[in-house]
Amino acid sequence: MLNIVECRGVFLKIPRNYSFSFSNSPYYAHKYFKAVDIYPPLGDKTIASPFNGKLVYYRELHGEHICGFKTGEYYIRILHLKPYMDLGEEVGVGEVLGELMDSPTFCPWTDHHIHVEIRDKPEFLRARGGLELDLAIDLVELVRNSVSKVAKLNKNNYVEGEIILVDKNRYILVKPRKTCLGLTPIAIEVNGVKGFLEGGIPYYGHGGIIVSSTDTSHSIKEEIIYLYGEPIGYIDYTRRSYLHIQLYKDIVFYTREIPLKGIGLYLNNPYIKLVPRKWSNNCLKEGDILVLSLISLKTLRKSINNSY
Repeated sequence: MLNIVECRGVFLKIPRNYSFSFSNSPYYAHKYFKAVDIYPPLGDKTIASPFNGKLVYYRELHGEHICGFKTGEYYIRILHLKPYMDLGEEVGVGEVLGELMDSPTFCPWTDHHIHVEIRDKPEFLRARGGLELDLAIDLVELVRNSVSKVAKLNKNNYVEGEIILVDKNRYILVKPRKTCLGLTPIAIEVNGVKGFLEGGIPYYGHGGIIVSSTDTSHSIKEEIIYLYGEPIGYIDYTRRSYLHIQLYKDIVFYTREIPLKGIGLYLNNPYIKLVPRKWSNNCLKEGDILVLSLISLKTLRKSINNSY
């Protein structure tokens, strides 16, 4: 098991083959580092519990499944889950928590997962009220070991990979040919400190970087973040080893001249999720080798003006 979150003595632990994300969501708690989404392997419909706790609340409301657990002096709010236990029953770390459910809040490209918040009050219906999280020491150490294997960051303005899955009208999964052996396929550097980019970029409007340092005082607010030579946003706050990015709206990913709505990056996941803007003219198929590029509209306009 991998310990990913610590919050006031509450720990969240996941199997080593699970993925997770702090920023790959448009909702409030993810914008302020107060929630984590946990994903089992693709296709699994059940999920292992990341905590020890007792079920004290369960309700299905307007198609959303909402669970509340008591753990020590604190509470855990879970969304998108139908629990396997009854009220008053307990569950332990690694035991089956329940069945993953669809949610009316999901985008077409969203995979099944649980949304997890830690709270100091038994308030499970309110969207706000989660406590600010901390990255677990185990996770920071994993980042440190991963970035030590990244001898040199990719200086190209593109990434090349193979399509391993086309889920029509949802998304395309790409396995980069030269991955950086890290928590996500894209390593990034901020003021000399290496880390890994995550989030739904740019379609959710924000993202995050998990870095190897526990002291992010080096990361100045509004520090501009570059990806493949293009500015993609700026740091608007830091939380120890987590840097939160406010993304620019004018960045465009594309492949084979097909514009994308954006890309999805998940921690502990080696793949890049491509979300096409339209599927009508999409001829991409599994096994294809493609090049993923990025350009800002500002750079594109400058290039067009220089051509005349």
